[in-house]
Amino acid sequence: DTKCLCESEAPYTGLKGGDCNDGLAGVNPDATESCNGLDDNCDGKTDELGATGCNGYYLDVDEDGYGEIGSLLCLCSPQGSQNADKGGDCEDKNNQVHPDAAEICDGLDNNCDGLFNEGCDDDGDKHCDSQMSVIGAPQVCPKGGGDCDDTNELVNPSASETCNGVDDDCNGKIDAADLPHADICDPLQHANTICGNGQCIIESCLTNWYDIDGINSSGCECGIDPIEPLGGQTCSAAVDIGAFPDDETAATVSGNIIPEGEADWLTFQAVDTSDASGCDEFHLDVRFLSNPDNEFIFDVHLGGCDEADVLCKATDHLEYYTDFREETPLGECPCSSGLTTPTANACADNSKTVFIKVFRNPGKPVTCASYELQVSNALYSYVAP
Repeated sequence: DTKCLCESEAPYTGLKGGDCNDGLAGVNPDATESCNGLDDNCDGKTDELGATGCNGYYLDVDEDGYGEIGSLLCLCSPQGSQNADKGGDCEDKNNQVHPDAAEICDGLDNNCDGLFNEGCDDDGDKHCDSQMSVIGAPQVCPKGGGDCDDTNELVNPSASETCNGVDDDCNGKIDAADLPHADICDPLQHANTICGNGQCIIESCLTNWYDIDGINSSGCECGIDPIEPLGGQTCSAAVDIGAFPDDETAATVSGNIIPEGEADWLTFQAVDTSDASGCDEFHLDVRFLSNPDNEFIFDVHLGGCDEADVLCKATDHLEYYTDFREETPLGECPCSSGLTTPTANACADNSKTVFIKVFRNPGKPVTCASYELQVSNALYSYVAP
């Protein structure tokens, strides 16, 4: 309503028109639009975009409570799908994708942090972590999920179980409790193996083999003493190695005293052949030709196995001889068949049954090394001091 007046006359006091609600002083074309249900600026719109007091709302098409990135509008109230007060949704057509979503292994950036499938396959073995959900066959883990240790590329469902205290193949059983031990332990020489405490260990040795060094990787490395099957564990069961006449007869015997704690008993005849006149050649010699680290020593018995028959103990060399020139003791070089030759002893028969006990030198480490013992008669000659 307007009038043309020379001066204002109530209620005609306004110089500008366009007021769409003259009952409210705050409503006029120059007013700022506010969120109050009124058309404050008389533009025919109520509570329009950007009105004072508006709040930010994002477009949330998938209704997951998070709006699409870049869709923020300041509204007085939600309008349709423009209703989310939180943004950051990087895929607003999938309600499983938003900033609070758990990352899963599906080829998507589920939590909208700009990374894809983080935590799915940290060790790069193409298997996804068993703690992660896997959808389909994403590129990050084409072999599927189930990796029970995603920090170790050697542990996954495709791995072969080994004896190491780890569930290598992620079947829930450490060291393949469901498999024969032979399937996860490489063979050890001369041994039956078992997986125990994360390593392949010797369960037992094959017959006639022994584990002397205590090292699993070498297996049962030491074969039985070659004398063992022949007897020789006691003096009464000594192994007879023959007769040794004083004509340079010699022989060697080898052994290793395995099992530990036993001994090799040997017996032989030291034969003093007839000496009508001249020099008696009888010279019994027992010595080691090979004795690594002096591991072995021997006792010598003459004639029997009793303590009274012991000639010497714990030695590594024996000489018992008459091929020397002295009257006392009874040297027999020269000798005569009677007492008719001055300065010559009688040619006596010094033949003996000899027992040798070879055993380990106390205090020496036990190894699988073997000794080589030589027995001879007249191979060596008396050397005057």
